[in-house]
Amino acid sequence: LIIHRADGVVATSTSVRDTLIAEGCPLDRLYFATNGRDWDEAGQDRNRVIQIRGSCQHEFLLVAVGNLKLEKDYPTLIRAVREVVDRGTDVELQIAGVGDDQDRTQLEALVSDLDLADHVRFLGWVEDALTLIAAADLFVHSSIDEASPQVVYEAAGLGVPVVATSAGGIRDILGRYQDLVEPGDVIGLADALVASLSDLEAERTRAEGISADVQDRYGNERCRESYLQACRQLLEDMGRREAS
Repeated sequence: LIIHRADGVVATSTSVRDTLIAEGCPLDRLYFATNGRDWDEAGQDRNRVIQIRGSCQHEFLLVAVGNLKLEKDYPTLIRAVREVVDRGTDVELQIAGVGDDQDRTQLEALVSDLDLADHVRFLGWVEDALTLIAAADLFVHSSIDEASPQVVYEAAGLGVPVVATSAGGIRDILGRYQDLVEPGDVIGLADALVASLSDLEAERTRAEGISADVQDRYGNERCRESYLQACRQLLEDMGRREAS
């Protein structure tokens, strides 16, 4: 593995760190940094938000963003939507993401089998995903494996209520603020969705309350400084190794 030959390896979440350690990365060559984004460029098209809200044919709009691949575990999310609808909560799930034809066909077949064609929409590639997220009543992330998912800290940073699993780096992003769902738990995910939608105003208030902290923790400045610090520490460590 390349991690055994590298002078240094940077982990972007505690789950990535744990995986690297499990794969044999030497602890004295392992460093930590935080990803982030420029929040000044995270604007949304308010007119488009209104359009998206108007296109929703149900009471509540759920949004998920991510490639249609195994790690995102859309089957669990789709089954949870079936459970939510069966409990009498009127939701529409819009999924923004692309995948190969087989992945999408399988997901569409599951939607059909569960009689959810009126409640689940596959949007494909969405150029302005932030505007779609801003239009959501809830952003939902059902992954079973993650490093440090940008879309999760973007949704939280925008002040949109998030329901998510505890997979990987999601714990680092949201674990200090809220309960998370066990990956693959259909009923647990449905419970979390129903609970959030049943008191949506409180969820919005909570989400708005943490947004500034999320933007600080996952902003450009924190990202830049954490990577610079990792590089500085690496250079110091290499100097010590060469001198010894």
